[in-house]
Amino acid sequence: MAEPEYISLIHLIQHPHRYHGRKVRVIGVVRLKFESKAVFVSAEDLKKAVTKNAIWLDVDLTEANQKLSGKHVLVEGVFDQENLGHLKLYSGAITKVTRLEEWRANVKD
Repeated sequence: MAEPEYISLIHLIQHPHRYHGRKVRVIGVVRLKFESKAVFVSAEDLKKAVTKNAIWLDVDLTEANQKLSGKHVLVEGVFDQENLGHLKLYSGAITKVTRLEEWRANVKD
């Protein structure tokens, strides 16, 4: 199976038609709570609930997933520009999620 395309979450939100139905990999800050399952561009967007700067995540609210809430996370799955998530507040959705894990950059100060 083909590797997901690794793209900026901002680019995905700006150009949803380019990625509709395609496997993508993005990194952002997630919120995984009841009726709020999304990956946000930034912690500030999550804090202020700027849902247009976020992509809905079609994932189960397992205990492990909920522990990722508020953290930078790598997400892989299929992008759907027509699925706007809960109350149609988001800028698309990632469905068929195959990877959801905390992102730990190896950057040294």
